[in-house]
Amino acid sequence: MQAATLILVACFGPKPVAAKRGCQASLADWQPREALEKKLAAEGWTVSSTRLDDGCYKARATNDRGERLHAIRPGKH
Repeated sequence: MQAATLILVACFGPKPVAAKRGCQASLADWQPREALEKKLAAEGWTVSSTRLDDGCYKARATNDRGERLHAIRPGKH
């Protein structure tokens, strides 16, 4: 049973992920980069940099547990 489930996930799982590249937020919904940085700081993240890449904000940030943040959709966060 587990092998069959694994095979189904391997065959059908990656396709939806691979089909959606980048972020799909409309420009009207974008928030300023400064708003993102303030929100992350309020949630306990230490932001070292943010940039726009492939339609997403890419934020380099860590929290007090050492977790890393990689990407945020540019829309309403």
